[in-house]
Amino acid sequence: MLADNQAQIAINCRLTNGELQSLLRNLVVDVPNISGTIKTIYRINDVFVAWNRDVNAAKGPIAGDASYRTYFTGAGEPRVTNYALATTAKPYPTAFYVLGVFQPVTAPSVTHAGGTGAAVSRAFQYTFVTPWGEESAPSPASAVVTGKTDGTWTIGATTAMDVAPLNSYNVTGVAWGGGYLTFTCTSTFGLRAGEYVNNTLFAPDSLNGEQLVYDVPSATTFRVAMAADPTVTDGVGTATRVAPHNTASMTKRIYWTDNGSYWLVKENIAVATTSDTVAGDTANGAAMTCTNYHMPPATMTGLISLPNGMMAGFAGNELRLSEPWFPHAWPFGYRQTTDYPIVGIGSFGTTIVIGTTGTPYLVGGSSPDGMSMEQIANIWPCLAKRGMVSGDGGVMYPTTGGLAFIGAGGANLITRSFYTQYEWMPLVPSTFIAALHDSQYFACYTDADHTDMLILDAGNGILSESIEAITAIWNDPETGKLYVASGIQILEWEGDPSTRKIYDWMSKEFLTLPPINLAAAKIDADFSMTPEEIVAAQTAYDAAVITNQVRIGAASIVSIGGTTNTSAIVTGLSSTADLYESLNVTGTGIPASTRIKSIDSASQITLTAAATATGTPSLSFTGDSALLYGALGFAPMGTYPLGGDALTSLPLTTFDSLTYSLFVGGLLKFTRQVTDSKAFSLPGGYKSDAIAHRLAGNVKVSGIVVAESMQGLRNA
Repeated sequence: MLADNQAQIAINCRLTNGELQSLLRNLVVDVPNISGTIKTIYRINDVFVAWNRDVNAAKGPIAGDASYRTYFTGAGEPRVTNYALATTAKPYPTAFYVLGVFQPVTAPSVTHAGGTGAAVSRAFQYTFVTPWGEESAPSPASAVVTGKTDGTWTIGATTAMDVAPLNSYNVTGVAWGGGYLTFTCTSTFGLRAGEYVNNTLFAPDSLNGEQLVYDVPSATTFRVAMAADPTVTDGVGTATRVAPHNTASMTKRIYWTDNGSYWLVKENIAVATTSDTVAGDTANGAAMTCTNYHMPPATMTGLISLPNGMMAGFAGNELRLSEPWFPHAWPFGYRQTTDYPIVGIGSFGTTIVIGTTGTPYLVGGSSPDGMSMEQIANIWPCLAKRGMVSGDGGVMYPTTGGLAFIGAGGANLITRSFYTQYEWMPLVPSTFIAALHDSQYFACYTDADHTDMLILDAGNGILSESIEAITAIWNDPETGKLYVASGIQILEWEGDPSTRKIYDWMSKEFLTLPPINLAAAKIDADFSMTPEEIVAAQTAYDAAVITNQVRIGAASIVSIGGTTNTSAIVTGLSSTADLYESLNVTGTGIPASTRIKSIDSASQITLTAAATATGTPSLSFTGDSALLYGALGFAPMGTYPLGGDALTSLPLTTFDSLTYSLFVGGLLKFTRQVTDSKAFSLPGGYKSDAIAHRLAGNVKVSGIVVAESMQGLRNA
């Protein structure tokens, strides 16, 4: 049963301080230009990045990092990028490396010569070091060799040290058998099962493109799953890593044993060096700390960052933890195993919550080698990885009985006061895409009929919905803003002060004894607009008019300051907000019949033809009637509704919409457009013990006052 302050319907409502307000319209902030549906959004410095897969991204806990190093899983093997790599060209992220440093696999030979000092026995190991200072786990140890302390040790003369792991593999043959393609290479050094390669030059073409490596059976072969025989006609080509190793300027370090430990004796060795020497008896560095600095599993996903410098992810039923402050290193000994496959992970403080296909788990501790795991007795399977969110002292995720909350105070279902299990499951919680924003749980869900946004403020007992069809959602921890993806766009939630959405709110059904006839009503509403809202609304209206005029060729946009450089890319534009693909472009050095090919960023576009000059010409952008896409067959099916076009709908310039409806016995009895807070009469001729009120509009309402007479209304 609903409480008096609860509603049957609350759509596009902001319900705070006992008032009813409408949500603001979302504001387009970026068009990432990725192929397929946007499923994940994130921000690196001032640039949005997006993926068409379920990706988890997190800023790296790197001391003094000014490059915005960012780690992510779910796009393939675990990967790492930074601002410079990610923003070379759209779609972002442009470039990245595989996460971790591949371990050398060859134990080096060691010989000794010369010296007159005391005899000493030593073994040697070497490591790879990236330009970012990331160090691999060491190679297998050499044989122990005895020599004089002041002699010279030669490492790798007979059995060479490995050179850098490969980023490209020369394939000499391809054969199919048993549901797999076997690629024979000169070497597969650096390649692991679960990583992705991009194949080229093979025939038939089904062998080319991005392929998932099923396994690497030998040092010269890898396999890709393919159910049917493709009848290979050309098996010579190249397999290039999608996520390369960070090998440019990679170096080696050499360690030797002394008193039972390995100590650094030489560093900054070119990675291509296969043999080197160490003279004398003094180690010039610290003890080896990278013994277990293994790469994370290629199948690891669900990456999160913890405040104690650790990062965590999972693969199958294994929770994986990184070395604190070294997110490239994932020691095997830090693994934790669950009874059920892991669906998603979240955290509060330094405690990790694991959602599985069965019971949830808590994993806590101050360091990865001292983490303890606790199984929670509740059978609360996590139904949606993308529905799990962290924050506010706990982790929330959708389960069979409602929304589970697991935190320091225990575990409970925080939707019990809103939904029974039979009411909850029709929301299809397995489809939840969620984020935590302003202490509210935002979850987009898709049922049999539609897609909506659920907004839950469990702390204040408020539940509402918004008519939204989104494909991704992310709360920016640095700005506190919520971002969603819809279609090809990234939008800031409630970021447009120029337009309010129309809310739909319906009270509970009030039961009265005896039955009554309400005769008068008054809506306490605020029909005013702030000066900021007035300016924003008029600005948005004017911009929409200009945009439409440009699209039909009745007006043009002139941009001064765009820089051309004998290429198809124009940079330095003051804004691209009003521009549109296929607009005509004219200006000095712009060939005739040139159009906009793509909107790359807030200041950059790509043209259909290269400019013939370098400079900052005055550019004009105009449209034509064809841009309306009104002709049948002009645009791809589904781009616009039948009879629709590319024109922008003109926004309202005033917020004054309010409709009141009276429901008696579940049926609509009366409706009225309300333009002020004056009292108005309600119809007579009925008696009912079940009455409800409904409001639709975009103005702020602080209360509804009803009575059986005007006098009663005045006395209320």
